[in-house]
Amino acid sequence: MAYLLLTLIILSMVVFIYESVLLPSIRLRMRFELFALRDRLRLLKIEKPDELDDTTFKYGQESLNMLLGFLHRYDIASFVKAAFYLKQNPSLFKRIQKRREIIENCPSKEFQEIHTQSVKIGIVTATANSFFLFVLLFILVLPILLLIKGLTYIKSQVKDNAAELFSIPERESDVLNRICTG
Repeated sequence: MAYLLLTLIILSMVVFIYESVLLPSIRLRMRFELFALRDRLRLLKIEKPDELDDTTFKYGQESLNMLLGFLHRYDIASFVKAAFYLKQNPSLFKRIQKRREIIENCPSKEFQEIHTQSVKIGIVTATANSFFLFVLLFILVLPILLLIKGLTYIKSQVKDNAAELFSIPERESDVLNRICTG
């Protein structure tokens, strides 16, 4: 019981340090990178207006601004909820797909690089925000997977050896006795 309590205290301290020190630092770094990408996008529009039409620029900037505004809220659970929500709202999904097509069909390589980097930042941030979900899943899923693997192995051994074990003649019961008693 004391070990369990000590483990919970240590785990609480680790979660506290991660959530209050490390995670805000990660988010701040990602935020600064997004600001730099937004500045690059604006500079691209100013310096090369022919490469970037107004609609694509608007969509790119809105995407970066939205990412900046919701950076602290993105996690794996949000992605799953969003996927279900979009399945239930096909009109919204179509509008998003249309915007995505415009963004992805932009001929400007620099714009595509900005977009790709912003998506990577979003994924990194969602992963960082979900870090303890991954730890929890690892702690819960690994023993279950090991148990399933072990039970599958035992089942295959029983299935493979049952016929031989049940075919031992009665006069050789001492062999079965040695097998069973170890």
